[in-house]
Order: sequence, then structure tokens, then C-alpha cells
Amino acid sequence: MPSDTTSPPESRHALAGTVGNVLEWYDFAILLGGIQGPLPAFMVECFPIRGRYTAIGLSYNITLAIFGGTAPLVSTWLVKTTGDLASPAIYLVVLAAISFVSMLFLKPIDNNT
Repeated sequence: MPSDTTSPPESRHALAGTVGNVLEWYDFAILLGGIQGPLPAFMVECFPIRGRYTAIGLSYNITLAIFGGTAPLVSTWLVKTTGDLASPAIYLVVLAAISFVSMLFLKPIDNNT
């Protein structure tokens, strides 16, 4: 009978890998929901009633097109230029830091006045 050291790692820990993957996706869903859940409500409060739909649509979609659409290109360029496979992660961290600082200065407007 072969020992555990000769069996492929995939067969030894197949269940542990599956449970680990499920837990990672669960954590990811919690984090993403924490961001994407309140975002529409916050965006609604940042624009006046008269131009709200246009302002939300333009700001969200233009930003998504610029940064989301070019992310694969920028990531590939960063890896090729730096030779570091972690450079796309650093790019995302920098963008997240810029977003965080920007959010500190956003204030909901008062539509009741």
C-alpha cells in the first residue's frame, strides 16, 4: 500500500480544497456585498433630484469603462514592464486608496432645502 507521501496532493486534500474554495468565495461575497450593497443608496444621495439618473449613469459607467475596461491592458503592461506578477495587485491597491480618500470628501446633498 502506498504511503501518503506518494499520492498526489490533489487526491489527499480534495475535500479540504473544495471547502476552502467555498469559504473563500463566501468571504469574497461578504466583502463585495458590503461595498456594492450601500453604493446605489449613497450615489442617489450625492446628486440633486433633477439630474440624478443622468449623473449616476454617466459617473458610474464612464468610471467603469475607463478603469474596468483598461485593467487587463494595464495589468499586462505592468507585468511585462516590471517583471513582477504582483504589480497588478499593487495597481488595484493604489486605485482603492485613491477611491477611499475620494470617499472621505464626498458628502450627501440635502434635497429637502
